Parts: sequence; C-alpha cells; structure tokens
Amino acid sequence: MKLSCVLSAVVALSVPGSLRAEMESEALLRSFDAHSQGVSAVAVSPAGDYFASGGRDGKVRAWTAADYQQTLEAAPSTQPVLGAAISKDGTVAAFADAAGTLSFYSTFKGALLGQTTGLAGISFIDFSVDGRSLLVGVRSGELRSFSATDFRPGKPIRSDSKSPVTALRYAKDRLHFVTGHADGTLQYWSGSLGKVLKAFPAHGAPVLGIAFTPDGKYFCSAGRDGGLKFWSAEGELKKEARGASAVSVAFPEKLNLAVLGGTDGALHVLRLPQGEAALTTAVGPGPVIAAFLPEDRLLVTGDGGGKVKVWRNPLVYRQYKVLLDLGDKAFAAGRYDMAVTKFGEAASLFAEPEVAEKMKLAREKKLSQQQEQLKKMRDLQQQTRDRMRGSNPR
Repeated sequence: MKLSCVLSAVVALSVPGSLRAEMESEALLRSFDAHSQGVSAVAVSPAGDYFASGGRDGKVRAWTAADYQQTLEAAPSTQPVLGAAISKDGTVAAFADAAGTLSFYSTFKGALLGQTTGLAGISFIDFSVDGRSLLVGVRSGELRSFSATDFRPGKPIRSDSKSPVTALRYAKDRLHFVTGHADGTLQYWSGSLGKVLKAFPAHGAPVLGIAFTPDGKYFCSAGRDGGLKFWSAEGELKKEARGASAVSVAFPEKLNLAVLGGTDGALHVLRLPQGEAALTTAVGPGPVIAAFLPEDRLLVTGDGGGKVKVWRNPLVYRQYKVLLDLGDKAFAAGRYDMAVTKFGEAASLFAEPEVAEKMKLAREKKLSQQQEQLKKMRDLQQQTRDRMRGSNPR
C-alpha cells in the first residue's frame, strides 16, 4: 500500500498525549556525537544508502544508512562547513566551507577525490537532477558547475540577480527549475535555454527551500522568516501560510508536508498547503537542520550540540502507532480480518518485529476462525442431511 494512502486514511485520528513522549523516544533510531560544535549541514544520497554531515568544527563525516557504519571522517579545513551533498549514484560526497573550499570525497572509501579553493561566499551546493554535475551558488549570484566524475569546473549559469542562490529545485519535467536567493527572491528557469523566464520577490529573508507539487503545476517556497508560499509557474501567489521561525526546511518526496528546523531545537511539521501544525518534536539544542531519506519514512537531523540523529519520521510513526492500536482492538474483539488489515497497513509504514509478530498471530487466529466456521458449516450441513433422511424413510 502506498504511504500517502495509509496516511490519508488515518490523518483524522490522534494518539493520546500521554504517548507523545514515548513516541518521540521510540522514533529515535540512532544518535552520533559527530561534531565538537554545531552541525551546519546534512545530506542524504538519492538512493538512501548514505548520509553525511558537516560541522562548524570544520569536520565532515558519512555513514551507511543500512547499518550506520561510518565510512568517512575528514577535516577539509578549520573553517565551518556550509553545505553538503551526495551524488545521484551515492559514490561521491561534496562539502563546501566558509573558506571557499569545495571538497569531494568517496562515500565508501573516505578518500579525498578532488578539491577546489577560492570560491568566494559559497551559499548553496547540490548535485544536478541528472547527477552529472555539482551546482555551487557563490557570492556573485551565479551558479558554478563542477563535473561529478573528474570534478573540473564547467560553464557557469548566470542570471541578472546578484543575490547568492540559497535553494534550488527542479520541476517534475526536469526541463525547468526554480532558484531561491538570499534576498528572498525566486527565479523560474528554463533548463534547456539556460535563462530566467520569470523573477519575483517572495520572502523578506533568505529562501530556505523549494518543493514542487506532485502534479508539477505549483511550487512551494519556505523562507527564513517562517513564511510558506505557493506559486504558479508564472509567479502568481496562490496561497500563503505562516510556519515557525526556521533555519532549514525539508520537503518529503511523497507527503504534503514541510518540516522546518527551528532555532528552538525542534522540528515543526506542517501540513501543506494549509500550513497547519501537524507535529512538533524536540531534537536537541538549536538550531536544527534535517533531510529526508527516500520514501519519507526516515530523516536525518543535525543540531547545535553537534549530534547527528536518525529518526523514524515522527508523523508517519504516529500513524503507525494508531494503526497498531486499531489492530490490537480488532484482535481483542475477535475481528481477525480487520486486525490483519490494520497490522498490514502498519507494516507498510515500518516493518518492525512487533508488527510482524502481531500479524503472525492475527493470521493464525483468522485461519483458526475460518476453520472453525467451516467445521460448523459442515456440521450443519450434515445435520440437515440427517434430518432429511429421517423424515424420508424408505
């Protein structure tokens, strides 16, 4: 079952407040003392096999997502790390620091693959949608391009804006993309033409992130001022909502949510496009940054205390607990068909040992119930035949 279908089916349900602290504790899968100062960047690979962090202490690290083995630990410089990104195939991790150094490392060997210095005022890094290059925003407002294979510089992408790029997201068609800038403006680009089709003011503070709707008709922008805005491709404002004061934003791939990392050390989960608060969960000392692993079930956070943490998506985990509760109630009432259904929906969110055991017991009870019903039906049929023979003697 699709994740979005399960969530929409139980979104109106809630977990009692007494379970909230317990859920937050259970949602945390792993915690790493990654940096001696605050975490300033986190990244995950598109395939979800690696995640990485950079800190204000100048160190960078990477881990495997399957078993949390550290594969990289390095210090490109003593300057704070400003950005991190992992290539489409998961083999290269790129980091940018405040000294203008861009470093490329092997995610599985931890070896330095290439390095570029002298990039003034790096404001953004991420790999292109085709995975062939790393895009780097610099102080002049242009995007520099570097090969993802030999790390050589390519042709820069220039616009009329002199404000540094702070966010970028490709449209579903991969032919267009939107950039967000430090002055709060947005630019809608034609990727094939390499030119800006539309530029418009959006926020009163730097743009933190951008996400397109599943149908690709609209996109959402989040600003450091806590504003969430929905736009048409033509730059027409469709809806506006207020979130929390944030330093980062993460948009899931399949869920209509925005997760704001706050200066208060919490993640603020908002439903889109309403902007309604869905959940607030404490992470650690602020500020907090976050990134989702594929399928939106897990996310990685970094906090002001230098810790990197891997979580079950708190909102999805809440729905998981609701489904478990519904399954338990159905089981207790002898409604084993319903119990199997609810446990199955829970397992589609998180394949935990507890739900596997519950599913096994429910299926056994369901089978036993079916066999008992079949036996009763056969006994009834036999009794009917016996009565018919008794009433019709030869």
